[in-house]
Amino acid sequence: MGQRLLIIRFSAIGDLLLTSPVLQGLSSCGHRLTLVVKGSHKSVAELLPGVDELLVWEESYTDLIEHSKGRYDAVIDLQGTYQSKQFTKKLGLRFSTFHKPYLKRWLLLLTKSPSFKMQSVVERYAHAASSWLTDGLLPVELSFRLPENGTIKNALVFVIGGSHAGKRLTLNQWQELISNVALGTNPMVLLGGPGDQKLAQELAEEFDHLIDATSYSVASGLTLIRDAAIVVSGDTGFMHAAALLDTPLVSFWGATHPNLGFAPWPVRSAQKEVISKSIWTPMSKHGKKLPFLPNPMNKLLVSEVLSAIEQMLPDKTTP
Repeated sequence: MGQRLLIIRFSAIGDLLLTSPVLQGLSSCGHRLTLVVKGSHKSVAELLPGVDELLVWEESYTDLIEHSKGRYDAVIDLQGTYQSKQFTKKLGLRFSTFHKPYLKRWLLLLTKSPSFKMQSVVERYAHAASSWLTDGLLPVELSFRLPENGTIKNALVFVIGGSHAGKRLTLNQWQELISNVALGTNPMVLLGGPGDQKLAQELAEEFDHLIDATSYSVASGLTLIRDAAIVVSGDTGFMHAAALLDTPLVSFWGATHPNLGFAPWPVRSAQKEVISKSIWTPMSKHGKKLPFLPNPMNKLLVSEVLSAIEQMLPDKTTP
């Protein structure tokens, strides 16, 4: 018999998208799902599969503390922070919490050794929800709530954004990459957020065939990715979207690394990873560049990104 589950995942874009296999899996088991997010990420949460009710944490905090008993049968905390754990305990319900292996992550960042490779965050989400997943299997064909028809199809999508410099290519690296991608029938699109519009403008002025989509909403961006021929991205929410939506993907890594548990999920045949040659990779979980060290992304070889594109889409790079 299905239960009424309160799911907590406050943020951010990539992390919320990566809850989608668990959410859809729980829904398919007959559970009713209420998802709690922070207001700044409500627009992302509205796109997730399997969610019956969406609550904004800032607006619902007091009401949830006072009235969760009787409304819900259990809580699954997929945030796993001190704040979410304290909140969960106040609800007085059966709960399960997402585990963060802090020591293993610290050892990986310190030693760079693959011996400390971390389990995928999706699999750790699934472990937290395992008591409510009937067979433990997660869906890989996901039903995001996206517009049926996108405006741009079969594009080469370059995700130029990233939350920190250690996740982003420089202007010069993008110039080298784009100048070596052959013009053809596929549109070429720059995708990112409002903070990436200056970079997009500089690139679009140099390459007049580029389409600037940095003003797109998250929903429009995901639709673009769903319909794309290929996505080229750093460690971003849009990178995770490409993997989840089964779009061919070339991901590049500088200050972060797939071994930190945020590699593209699920693993699919049409995926390539290009990792910086820097001795400092991985440097940090979130892509921050340490102030006293060089940015590992500076040692990312654009030629390897071009080679990956060529392997997946022959004739799309210049000799």
